[in-house]
Amino acid sequence: MAQAFAELEACGDTATLSHADWLGLLLDREVTYRHDKRVYPTVPPKVEYSLTEYAESLEQALEAICEWGRRQD
Repeated sequence: MAQAFAELEACGDTATLSHADWLGLLLDREVTYRHDKRVYPTVPPKVEYSLTEYAESLEQALEAICEWGRRQD
């Protein structure tokens, strides 16, 4: 995460970004590496997304977080 933070900071004026903005940018960057994207050269365009092996390994942890969230309502 520290490397991602440094890369984003190097991109330009980041002094006006809030912590929430930073988190959003970092999460967007991280999500990019969690799925595979396949684009087919058809009309209309066809795009398929699939989870990477890494993303699939997060399933149990994410399900536990979702369950915790449901219990908070």
